[in-house]
Amino acid sequence: KKLGSGAYGHVWKVSEKSTKKVFALKKIFAAFQHATDAQRTFREISILKKIKHKNVIRLYDVFLA
Repeated sequence: KKLGSGAYGHVWKVSEKSTKKVFALKKIFAAFQHATDAQRTFREISILKKIKHKNVIRLYDVFLA
């Protein structure tokens, strides 16, 4: 189920088949085609990897298309 869209991509509600765990999946468009977009994407990933707070979504993994 699509949860929302922004300037850089879409966020989807997904579930893992084996565990039934629910996740938010963010698909970023052309994240590394331009230096500025690559820097923003890298910065977001770096920050999310470090944040551990009950009110902030945890980053579980990063996949390259």
